[in-house]
Amino acid sequence: MNSKNVIIAILSALLIISCSKAQWPNTVGQPLPIGNSNLWEGYPTTIPYLNGSTLVVYYIQYTGVVYQIIDKYGQCVFSAPKKAVPNIQGNYQGDAQAIPDSHGGAYLCWMSTPASPLDGMYAQRIDSLGNIMWGDSGKVIFPYPEPSYRISTDGAGGFLLAIGYQIIWAQRIDALGNKLWGDTGVAVCMAEGAQKWPGITHDGAGGAYISWCDYRPPYTYGANFMSHLDSNGVELWQPNGILFDQIDDDYPAMFPDGAGGFIMHKRGGELLPYGHFNNVHRIGWNGNLLWTRDHISWGEAPKIVPGESGFFYFIFRYVWDVYTQRIDTSGIVYYPTYGSGQVGAYMESSGLWAFNRLKAHFRSNYLYGIYDLRFDSSNYPVFLYVQKMDTLGNQCWGDRGVLLDTLMWSSSNYEELCCAGDGFGGVSGVFETERSNNHDLWAMHVQSNGELGGPPMPVNDIAFFITGGNLFLHWPRVPGASLYKIFVSDDPYKFPAEPAAVVSDTCYIDTSIAQTACRFYSIGWSK
Repeated sequence: MNSKNVIIAILSALLIISCSKAQWPNTVGQPLPIGNSNLWEGYPTTIPYLNGSTLVVYYIQYTGVVYQIIDKYGQCVFSAPKKAVPNIQGNYQGDAQAIPDSHGGAYLCWMSTPASPLDGMYAQRIDSLGNIMWGDSGKVIFPYPEPSYRISTDGAGGFLLAIGYQIIWAQRIDALGNKLWGDTGVAVCMAEGAQKWPGITHDGAGGAYISWCDYRPPYTYGANFMSHLDSNGVELWQPNGILFDQIDDDYPAMFPDGAGGFIMHKRGGELLPYGHFNNVHRIGWNGNLLWTRDHISWGEAPKIVPGESGFFYFIFRYVWDVYTQRIDTSGIVYYPTYGSGQVGAYMESSGLWAFNRLKAHFRSNYLYGIYDLRFDSSNYPVFLYVQKMDTLGNQCWGDRGVLLDTLMWSSSNYEELCCAGDGFGGVSGVFETERSNNHDLWAMHVQSNGELGGPPMPVNDIAFFITGGNLFLHWPRVPGASLYKIFVSDDPYKFPAEPAAVVSDTCYIDTSIAQTACRFYSIGWSK
């Protein structure tokens, strides 16, 4: 059910028509539910959508991969989450990933597990309004299910797939869902031993760079190999890839450098007692290493996101604090680095303990990060925060960020976290909670000034007139809504559960009540 409210404040002879805080909550502990399902919900990913809205892609038990769009006011666009493939039973769908399609929509990809009669890797494209574009059954883009995969835009309106746990495969899909590199794609590496956990990005000309963890002899402890395919899927370097280094890493993060090569962020080594550090490399079109910057990030779960043109940002945990780092394609590092007494710019520096649940997003010259904090190593309470950083590395919302939510029980935890900038200086945070093995999805929004909530909904088509000291409100009927509930309160943020009246499309208000106090009237409808 999609519910909406408009608040009218009556004070003496003054009439104020305004909107409530819409559906974005402005109180910690009262997050916006997504989906309203009693089933297991999880594995969310977010993509910023048009006009400050946010696309949320996730999984529902027995339903499969679904999506919802939350507009900038906190309203769910669809009355119920939409299935990515309505014609296919969703019991065995999982490991969904989503990326923008460069036309205001998104590409979704997931695997249909071996227990399903329809095995394989599937994809769907949705437009900017949330309509599916590749039919009710989507597209099968690889004939076998495999959770070890990554997707990337191809730089030409389609997307790339790298997949494999023993053999590395690659596929290119155009905007219509056609497989451009054959029915099963191209075999990138079939060397002896296991090859797995690939990363992928485009080369700016329709081709792909792929990097993976390789255990061929003599690299029994793992090494990193990489490959370059042209726009037709033909290997440009050598069969089975070329050796990059002898440090294994799963899913190296890769992004185009804008000059035909790519940027790669991967594990660099270990420095006790602080754990392993991560390096950044720039590789040219011919496979030559252009530069390396070491000790750029730390830990098991660092995140790299592209920023403004030619820049990349990192979010990571070091000891118990959350840091960020900024680097450009020339290899210039902009924030403090290891050896200077500080490993980056502080994203969170409050003295609480951060853990490895970190996500980041860059939009409109700001870096946003979402993370959970605790007082110490105990399991609870757990606090969920979001922070905003400018390009100079300054914290915009204090030394801790803005508190979104709190879990107080030992049997509860935050699982997957996501955030998406709204394009107006604010950010939406989406998070999965686990309470006694019940998994649910929630959302909160922070405005540019660091306050919880969202922008006020515009009030359109509400007419009012005064006759003999009495006020009448009139509005056109909302399609799908027949009755409107009128709630009355002295506090615009606290309305009673039961309405004072139920009307059709006109409301009468006795203005004599406003002689000594301000009264707020909430007009609510559902459809």
